[in-house]
Amino acid sequence: MAGSFSVKSGKSNLKTRLRAADRMLRMLSHMPAAEPSPDLVQRTMQRIDDALHVSPATLRPNDRYPGINRPHA
Repeated sequence: MAGSFSVKSGKSNLKTRLRAADRMLRMLSHMPAAEPSPDLVQRTMQRIDDALHVSPATLRPNDRYPGINRPHA
């Protein structure tokens, strides 16, 4: 044969991946949580206030879907 390979069954591969993800999440849960910035509320409220003053004319359609506003033929 020119080459051979083995393929794990989908269930065993999924179990292995789930175990690995579980180990990673457990490790991350032991890390200390960072404290939020003292001015987080103030900055959030400022962004909300700024967003309320945006003119609808300045908003553009999503560039990922260029034909979304085109009329259908």
